[in-house]
Amino acid sequence: MSPTWSTAHLGVLVPGDAPIHLHYFDNSPSTPSAPYTTVILVHGNGFNSHIWVPSLPHLPPNTRVLAFNRRGYTGSSPPHASTQQLPGNVEAFGRYVVDLLGFLKYAVEVLGVHPAPSEGQGKKGGIVLVGWSKGCASVISLLSHLPPSPVLSPHPLPRPAPLDSYLPLLHSHLRATIFFEPPQMIFGLPGPAEYPQLAGVPPERLPQAFGEVLLETIPEDKRQAVLAAEDAGGAADIVTWNGATSDERRDVCERAFPSNLVRVGTLYCEGTTLAPVVNGVKWINNRYAALGVGVSAEFVKGMVEGGNHFVMATDPDSFGTALGEVLVQLGVE
Repeated sequence: MSPTWSTAHLGVLVPGDAPIHLHYFDNSPSTPSAPYTTVILVHGNGFNSHIWVPSLPHLPPNTRVLAFNRRGYTGSSPPHASTQQLPGNVEAFGRYVVDLLGFLKYAVEVLGVHPAPSEGQGKKGGIVLVGWSKGCASVISLLSHLPPSPVLSPHPLPRPAPLDSYLPLLHSHLRATIFFEPPQMIFGLPGPAEYPQLAGVPPERLPQAFGEVLLETIPEDKRQAVLAAEDAGGAADIVTWNGATSDERRDVCERAFPSNLVRVGTLYCEGTTLAPVVNGVKWINNRYAALGVGVSAEFVKGMVEGGNHFVMATDPDSFGTALGEVLVQLGVE
């Protein structure tokens, strides 16, 4: 069954900004009567939410799946026009974080997704956020802003809007976050222009060139499933980051992990050959290990057999199996 596409009208999320709308799909537009868990998928750079569609039949049963096109991508509001073009365009990046909160609120208040189960009421219910590639940056930055935090120094990313009104919703509904192959630049490691395959590429060609490098890792007979989700929104997306410097990006990630609010899972493909999109998972895994947090219900490490960075489209059965295993280990059904 194909998902139903709609538009979420979120209104004004940041005072002074225009109202925001996001194009999204829902695989269960008629709210299920039985208890269910909602999985919200956050796509990466250069490819919109169509990338997830092949995987829908293979995702765990009894889950409601939502995915939205981030701003600048097909059907959604245009990219934010920053008042100051600072390195990393953190002002525009902050809008992705607020959009994510706005969509979570829409899912709860308009779409009626179920809250997390209370103690002893089973494992179904609530929301699991699954970020892929650069889409992980918004989820990580959201975690970095949430209290309580042991870090008392000023946050490197200013909040474009107060988060207080969203906190009750996050506490009642958000159960876990899963990070699938976030690129290493999110964590303050070398960025796209510093990848050996992209050395010397002009900034305006980076989105296209990076996509070409990634596509070369996919067997030709499977590329069409990926190209169907290609989106020009990546041109504005790739120049916005979760910090103006590598130190700021690392600071944001250190605030996010370990999370004080939700359980965390990581996921990558054993067949991914491009190290920069695997090193992000390794950073998170090493962070937990260094802090003495072993694999448990609070933190789970997962792997997709074979596959590649676009496995949800090229080998959706493998992706669905691996994601389901991580969910079970996180205590979610």
